[in-house]
Amino acid sequence: MDYNCRVRKYLFVTFMLVFLLSACGLTLSASSSGTATPFIITATLPPTPIPPPTLTPVLPTPSPTLAPVTGTTSTQLNVRGDPSTSGALLGMIGPFAKVQIVGKDSSGKWYQIIYPQGKDGKGWIIAQYVQVDNPTAIPTIADAATPSPTEAPNSPAPNATGTMQTNETAAPTIIPLTITPTLIPAPQDGDSAQSPAVNVTFSPSGTRSLIYSSDVSAPQGDAEDWIQFTPYGTSVIINLTCTGSGILNVSLQQNGTPVQSWNGALCGATQQVNVSAGQAYLMSLSAETGSGQLEYIHYTLSVATPP
Repeated sequence: MDYNCRVRKYLFVTFMLVFLLSACGLTLSASSSGTATPFIITATLPPTPIPPPTLTPVLPTPSPTLAPVTGTTSTQLNVRGDPSTSGALLGMIGPFAKVQIVGKDSSGKWYQIIYPQGKDGKGWIIAQYVQVDNPTAIPTIADAATPSPTEAPNSPAPNATGTMQTNETAAPTIIPLTITPTLIPAPQDGDSAQSPAVNVTFSPSGTRSLIYSSDVSAPQGDAEDWIQFTPYGTSVIINLTCTGSGILNVSLQQNGTPVQSWNGALCGATQQVNVSAGQAYLMSLSAETGSGQLEYIHYTLSVATPP
């Protein structure tokens, strides 16, 4: 191929290339454009305060509530407002009655029981005449605190030379408080010879004894109490204890006739009396009158079959 032919071919190719580039609208630039990175300002906010944790108060552990202890009376008992024979008489509970015991005094001689007629629904009975399966389960109720004597303020006291010393404390003078008990008439219990307060029939396989505690007074109040029992043997043992300001008269009769072997019970004495088996015996306990002042006696009577 000659030289002219090659030149024509080169020009043709160049022309076609320029034509094609112009048809596509391609524009060549010496510099390339890039995407600008924006400048962002972020506001710094104060940190959100975190509330302190809520403390859960620790509540004291409640003291367990002890269930009442069941007891059974062995005789009729007086229910009093305080653990003392001088406490206010709230009522009486019959023999062989179930009681709910909630506590005892520090001496263990009195039980506090649930008693609706008493203050706060409670009352006191003598523990000696209550049978309890588990006495150790009965909690002790704290006695009323005895107020301590008030000490005199420190004051100067003269020494042996007559000068005053301010570093000595004078010992307080304690004056014992004398309490004079006020007697009140015994409450009426409504018993009589025809309707005794207690009527017990003894038997070898059942009841072999009775214990009864009550009050009599004169010239005001309940002056006489009546107790009836029927023995199964030929003798009984009678014991009587008394407290108070008067004299207690005691009589024993069978079918209205005084018992010959009865010498009259004395407070604090015990005696054995011959009786007839199966016969009812009636005992009368009364306060002796004559002084003109109130005579009050609290007694506990025990009648038992000899072993």
